[in-house]
Amino acid sequence: MRWARTVIAVVALLAALLVALPLSGFSAWAVWSLARPRPLHPTEVRHIQPAAEFIDTFRSQHARLPNPKEFDAWTERMDARDYSYSGWGYSLQTACGTKEWDYCLSFWSGSAWMEYRSWERDKNVAHVTDQGGWLLTAIGSITVLLGLIALSARLFRR
Repeated sequence: MRWARTVIAVVALLAALLVALPLSGFSAWAVWSLARPRPLHPTEVRHIQPAAEFIDTFRSQHARLPNPKEFDAWTERMDARDYSYSGWGYSLQTACGTKEWDYCLSFWSGSAWMEYRSWERDKNVAHVTDQGGWLLTAIGSITVLLGLIALSARLFRR
């Protein structure tokens, strides 16, 4: 009977290693790769360019950046022209960047929250801002691995 428990514990531990370690490695790779900007999709460019033009025109006319209410009013007007800003959660943050005129546009890409940064040299890239999900995958994988190790150790003691 003790031999059967040992075999079950070893099989469980190997299964945990086969599942948890690759997931942890993938999660670490994903966090690293998502920290880099990614190219904008053509539909995102279709929305970002007019928004950036609106903000730049507003700034030149009023000597300040629009506030979130003014930006939301503009997106509503654009939605009436067959743009779909409201469905993608576009929002303006004026307190990002290091200069007075720096701003960020946040939006939902369909799979992640993205951030367009006005001060980036490449105007056709955005940054993924919701990396917490990848971190939770890594923590979950390690938790499963440690749990199965503890279970195996308990089986060995009996």
